[in-house]
Amino acid sequence: VLSTADILCCDGIVWERNTLSIFEGPLTGESHPIAKGQYEFKEAGTWEMPPDEDLKQFFPPDMSLDMMKQTYLPTPNKTPIVFAGTQVQDGEGKMVVIAVGENTYQETLLSDKKGDGDEEQEEEESGNRSIMQKKLDDMTILITTGGLVCGG
Repeated sequence: VLSTADILCCDGIVWERNTLSIFEGPLTGESHPIAKGQYEFKEAGTWEMPPDEDLKQFFPPDMSLDMMKQTYLPTPNKTPIVFAGTQVQDGEGKMVVIAVGENTYQETLLSDKKGDGDEEQEEEESGNRSIMQKKLDDMTILITTGGLVCGG
């Protein structure tokens, strides 16, 4: 059951809702909430060229707007999929859980990012000890050894 101000801890599909909107900013960077519900597609052929000049360079220059409308499908107005780490901004609803823990979309993004680390990070993760913990262990051994030498 979803209600206003809930933070989602799993991925799911909304199957019953009452004006449900989700703030997906932590995942997508969008600053406005997204309406959730059954898929509502825009009418075919309503695709529009992005106003941003930087985005226009990704489309073939020899393609007309009419050709693009036939080729590219418009994005849906609503989708029923909700993600972990997002927040219910408004409304209520029920969802079916489809992923938890390491299987959520958010965790797959984070695991991709972790794979870009250097060897030192991989060694650190394998030993489950941080660099600071290892240095503190070394310092503890040094102080203990010094205490034994001076005291004995």
